[in-house]
Amino acid sequence: MSAETIDHAALVALAGSGVISDVEVKGDIGGWGITVRYGSKESTLSQARRKKSKIFKNIQVATLYLKEIGLPNFKVDANRYEPVESARPGNAARLRSIHQKAQLQTAG
Repeated sequence: MSAETIDHAALVALAGSGVISDVEVKGDIGGWGITVRYGSKESTLSQARRKKSKIFKNIQVATLYLKEIGLPNFKVDANRYEPVESARPGNAARLRSIHQKAQLQTAG
């Protein structure tokens, strides 16, 4: 992702002023980042109160975010996208494990 970052408030201000020339949702390890171009600058959306790039785990959430701030048109670059499994099992896996343990307890 690009080295320069931009926070939410600045991105909203730029979107409202109409100076953004290009928006790209870029795939990366574990999710999707947002890069914008305005004038001769290119910046990546940063996390709140940090200079690290904001990573959306889900492209749908990135899409909704951009639509909400008035940037519904963007390019998608999925070349570097690699999903990462969550370290925390989802409800289905957790419930399956509980069910299996219960079966073992009643059988034994």
